[in-house]
Amino acid sequence: MLAGWEEGLPGPWRAVVGGTELNWKSRVLNQEMLPGEIILPEHPFRAFENINPKRVRAVLLGQDPYTTPAWATGRAFEQGSLQEWPENPYHVADSLRRLVLVMMSARTGRLSYVSSDRAWTAMLGDARTGRLRLERPREFFDRLEREGVLFLNTSLTVSVAAPGDTAKPRTMKQCQRHFPFWAPLIDRVLSFLAGRQNGRAVFLLFGRHAQAVFDHSGAKAAAEENGTWETSVDAVRHFHPAAITAAGAVFLRPPNPFRTANELLRKMDAEPIGW
Repeated sequence: MLAGWEEGLPGPWRAVVGGTELNWKSRVLNQEMLPGEIILPEHPFRAFENINPKRVRAVLLGQDPYTTPAWATGRAFEQGSLQEWPENPYHVADSLRRLVLVMMSARTGRLSYVSSDRAWTAMLGDARTGRLRLERPREFFDRLEREGVLFLNTSLTVSVAAPGDTAKPRTMKQCQRHFPFWAPLIDRVLSFLAGRQNGRAVFLLFGRHAQAVFDHSGAKAAAEENGTWETSVDAVRHFHPAAITAAGAVFLRPPNPFRTANELLRKMDAEPIGW
């Protein structure tokens, strides 16, 4: 499936990852697939298609693609099935819904948007009346990409198996074997972006998994070698958007990671992101 995988990347990114060997020993794609198993998304390199590595100013590090074919696009957190933002908050993936709420709070300063998941309805009401500028879902991601935001998952693919031929097939997520497969490429991308001589970048690390991947990638060491860590390169650590505790959706709690990211960019004498 991934023979000649480098050709699927735009030229500037091929130059970044040139010589990288994927971890074929993880046996992601060369083992027998289960009945009904599919690998998502159709375009695993979508995150790289419309952004030049020299222009990346922020990296949102996700985990793995959605397991619904219509949802998985190749950009972290993007839900491909959405043409418009639905009134019902539960028609939006938990991660994406909370991501948007917290971004809109960072954009406007309105703390009401992060009061709970139920704030979704009020936020959309503000968008309808013109009190809030909120693009359609795809335009939302496209605009942030143009601002220099890379929506990168730590695994570019995921397997979903539907065992049996039942009328309502159950799906079984199989992601653990994909993470080590893509790890060399993800490590190389993160290290390159952190180690650039010119450029500013903030890495938004949501949840323990993304934080562990970043910590083991060599990205911080690359910036430290250049003397740019915490001057031109930095990281923001926060809960994962899907995380739930007894206290509710902890991603909505302060501090707002997107405001923090912009504060860091300003300290670097860089333009903030228009979240």
